[in-house]
Amino acid sequence: GHINTVTAGISLPYYWSSISISHGHAFGNGLFIGAGVGLDYMSGGMDGHEYSWFVPLFADVKYSFIDKKISPFLDLKGGALCDCTSSGIGYVLSPSVGLDIWRFSVSIGYELRNISYRVEIYDQIDNENIYGDRGPVAGHSSIMIGNNRMKLAVSYSF
Repeated sequence: GHINTVTAGISLPYYWSSISISHGHAFGNGLFIGAGVGLDYMSGGMDGHEYSWFVPLFADVKYSFIDKKISPFLDLKGGALCDCTSSGIGYVLSPSVGLDIWRFSVSIGYELRNISYRVEIYDQIDNENIYGDRGPVAGHSSIMIGNNRMKLAVSYSF
């Protein structure tokens, strides 16, 4: 049947907190397939920001090994990721293992995030021009920033 899941998590070693909701179908054989959206907060960020906000849009595949109130599981989430603070776009991939306990789940996993940002390239004329330490904009380029970490999460399904 149809299942909704709300998940809250934290990631280490960088301080990230996240909340997400996924909707999908449980097939009765332990397999769940769905999709979701989240909101992530990171202390520190690009462009000198004190924090950053991210929105992941993801597919979610979960397999529970035992059809009981307590069951170990494997989960894989993957999809697009938008940095709403610094205008970056990228992807997220997050495998995890955990334990279902009635309608609750606890999990530990690995999270890989790669985000591409558009950056300005400056002509350096001299250090005393009207632009300060930067010369005029000469063009644009993009950089990819990766972020890998462990994630701890608690979920509730209804």
